[in-house]
Amino acid sequence: MDQILQIYEKYGNSKYSLYLLLGFFFLTIYRFLTMKYFKPPAKNGLVIVTGCTVGGMGETIAVDLAKQGFHVLAGVRKEENGKDLVNLHPEVKEFLHPVIVDVGKDDSVEALAKNFEQKYLKKYNAPLVGIVNNAGIGYPMPIEIADIQKCSDVFNVNVIGVIRMTKAFTKYLRESRGRIVNIGSATSTMAMQCDGPYASSKFAGEGLADSMRLELMKWDISVSLIVVGQIKTSMWGKLTGSNAPSKQISRSSKEEELYGELFDQVQKAVGQFQGTLSPPSVVSRAVVHGITSPYPKTRYVVANISGIPVFILRNLIPLLPDRIVDLIKLNLS
Repeated sequence: MDQILQIYEKYGNSKYSLYLLLGFFFLTIYRFLTMKYFKPPAKNGLVIVTGCTVGGMGETIAVDLAKQGFHVLAGVRKEENGKDLVNLHPEVKEFLHPVIVDVGKDDSVEALAKNFEQKYLKKYNAPLVGIVNNAGIGYPMPIEIADIQKCSDVFNVNVIGVIRMTKAFTKYLRESRGRIVNIGSATSTMAMQCDGPYASSKFAGEGLADSMRLELMKWDISVSLIVVGQIKTSMWGKLTGSNAPSKQISRSSKEEELYGELFDQVQKAVGQFQGTLSPPSVVSRAVVHGITSPYPKTRYVVANISGIPVFILRNLIPLLPDRIVDLIKLNLS
């Protein structure tokens, strides 16, 4: 109210005063409806981050959280990956603790959860205050010729993996009123050709995050989703050249006859937007806010796609007819 009075005293005689007051009023209402307070977690608490292999987003997320003073259990699938991570970041080795976990396997998640209190909570004398579900895999392939097992693997890691981690560790977050941050993708609602398996898994992840947020609100556990655009990571090297999934298809096969031109277009497109990729720091910055802020957002929309900010595309595309969006996508690929 004091702010409203100050604005009125300063601009009361202006013809724009009413507009300023109305704008402030609606902004206040908007902030009230979209913000919710959560008690900030203990600064020295434990945070699990999955998918922390060097070269990916998880590396930057883990390091930036460690710089905030959190003890980070950095999930990797191989012991040597953990050693590489620590060796590259000696400045935070006191807070960076690699752990072996493959979210695509029940026994691996169960092994991390076994005796968790003794192995980690008591060892570091700190509560578990956050989980960052970052681990994920892709499989760029047209649906007609996609391998069923590989499609299943994508969902197993990107969707069921989040469920595994939630089932195993939410009880500790309930005690600490901790946070969960899931890494999503702009592809979930803006799928291109060959994005089917990955995009549909990330679309499922959006629904999962929405359900989790409602279910865990009772215990003041915040759940945030980071909607990520195109990020500069080592992932792109797995999609081009000899590593491209399309190279698994014989050049003389029926699949090549049907989709060879599309494969070439995808590789060309990946090469063209390399210069527009956003740094992984834009993702880690959103994660840190989601873990530490007293007012974490439900969704953080970060980075660009082909140089265009994702938040613009995500708000613009629903306003356009599907056929027009299809035409735009086909001309971008």
